[in-house]
Amino acid sequence: MIKTAVILAAGLGSRLKEVTASMPKGFISIGGLPIVEVSLRALIDSGIEKIFIGTGYQAAHYERLAQRYHPAITCVENPDFAKTGSMATLYNIAPSIGVDFLLLESDLVYDPAGLDALISDEKHSGIILASGMTGSGDEVFIETGDSGRLVKLSKNAGELARSDAELVGICRISRGALDEMCRYYEKEREKRPGIDYESVLAGIASAGSDIFVKKIEDFSWCEIDDDGHLHRAAGVIFPKIREKIRARSKSISNISRNILLNPGPATTTDTVKKAMVAPDICPREDEFKRLMARIRRDLVLAAGADCRNYTAVLFAGSGTAAMDSAINSAVAPGGSIAVIVNGAYGERMCEIARAYGIGCLKIDFGPGGKIVPARVKEQIARYNEESLKTGRGALSCLAVIHHETTTGILNPIEAIGSIAKEYGLTYIVDAISSYAGMPIDIEKTGIDFMLSTSNKCIQGMAGAAFVICARPALEKIKDYPKRSYYLDLYGQYKYFEEKGETRFTPPVQVLYALKQAMEEYFTEGGAAARYARYSQSWRVLRAGLVRLGFRLFHEETDESRILLTVYEPSDPRYDFDNMHDFLYERGFTIYPGKIGKTKTFRLANMGAIDKDDIADFILVLGEYLKKSGIEKF
Repeated sequence: MIKTAVILAAGLGSRLKEVTASMPKGFISIGGLPIVEVSLRALIDSGIEKIFIGTGYQAAHYERLAQRYHPAITCVENPDFAKTGSMATLYNIAPSIGVDFLLLESDLVYDPAGLDALISDEKHSGIILASGMTGSGDEVFIETGDSGRLVKLSKNAGELARSDAELVGICRISRGALDEMCRYYEKEREKRPGIDYESVLAGIASAGSDIFVKKIEDFSWCEIDDDGHLHRAAGVIFPKIREKIRARSKSISNISRNILLNPGPATTTDTVKKAMVAPDICPREDEFKRLMARIRRDLVLAAGADCRNYTAVLFAGSGTAAMDSAINSAVAPGGSIAVIVNGAYGERMCEIARAYGIGCLKIDFGPGGKIVPARVKEQIARYNEESLKTGRGALSCLAVIHHETTTGILNPIEAIGSIAKEYGLTYIVDAISSYAGMPIDIEKTGIDFMLSTSNKCIQGMAGAAFVICARPALEKIKDYPKRSYYLDLYGQYKYFEEKGETRFTPPVQVLYALKQAMEEYFTEGGAAARYARYSQSWRVLRAGLVRLGFRLFHEETDESRILLTVYEPSDPRYDFDNMHDFLYERGFTIYPGKIGKTKTFRLANMGAIDKDDIADFILVLGEYLKKSGIEKF
């Protein structure tokens, strides 16, 4: 099984001067991600565990990328990239490779099915992936011989006896063939320092080496060398690849689509649902351990963090399991926790602390109240002062909800993070309803433990909770007495690090769905793109509600753009249960409010829905109001 890949990425990209003046070609973004990162993710999805990137021009971009994916990627720089060709870059990497591997160029947009075609081939160890003729310009034509062996490559079709296929730029190379390529290069490099790897492959093939051509006639791919290629990749090839991937992941037949406007679980794509229909597997198998390692890394990357500084710890359970784990694990022995409360979920943090007998300072701003950082500081200072006098446990942690879905208010986590740092407190942020739905810079904000779950803005299925942890914060708690057996955060982390698996049975099918949901998150373009979509839906939702006559709990500037709290109509003909049932029968689910005796309901626009779904909801809601004769709000 092929587990190693090499990406050649040293080139200048001189024909794309305006685009590549500030970055290498591999960082051209198509579909929301740099094309080299799309390739990395496709390789990892195909079972590749170790990736070498041969760098040169603006190598620092790749170094930063490697740090994010640590330890899957190793960069090897070609210092003479401006004077040499791709074979020199491969030659520099060769001493680090002792196995068969995949070889790719960094400027490719391609259907990931091509990787599987090479990896699954059990007959040949040396293979060039080829397609039918693309007519894209700057093609490399292939002449094949008996049994599909490579005879010759050339950019000039007239130099070949016939053009049988077109070179894609993805190969499977055996360790023996790599040795031959290196020896060939050593003989040629003085007179041909700029020789490329394709010419060397052709050279060893003509000398008798078995290099086979695997042709996929309608293979979708594009190399990006100039502006014409770039426009073709973005406008033609990438959409075609996306449709092919969707076709291969065809939705489960006859499954109805419900629009969930409750604050989680959220509406999911059919491809996420279908991902759960996977072969049965014991979660102790290496294959499943690799799946969990992939998910843990992606969870950190989605938080904008460096995998060297942060890690993700998974549990089976709802978001409350992550909340419980962080609180019971992170508060120092005999210490206390300060919890900023402006809704039901802040209250829940306090309840968890009390359940474990942990001292709790509740800094209460009331349901939906704006947090005033100066008042937070004042109460922390007063609590610490009183603790010194009374011998009560000093504050160890400061916790807050980021997106408090009691009302839909967004709390100022950066300002609160500064307070945590000032007082030396471990900082816990519940991002259960904001993670992956909006950009969060976990490192800049100074978050030590960030909590979330698989079924909210990440758009997976319910059943997995996770804590994204700063590694120094984890080491700080490792010797704390254990308050929980199952939800011991450090114990779960240590087990992951040592064995690559959870201590207890994980939600296997839910994690398959989470992997798919993460892939769709990155394909969409990450948190910024998702928040832009959510914001469009929020604008349509807010405007529609106001147009119908509803009153909203928050001012527009305080809203998260992920959830709205709406006052119930005062009209005596109004009944929430009747409204819920009317909407539910038409495919829309809504949720009651959670603000004590205040009569409200909540509408979330998270999940795999868009502004058109929201517009449809507003129409149906209007039908209910008209049918019920509701006029007084």
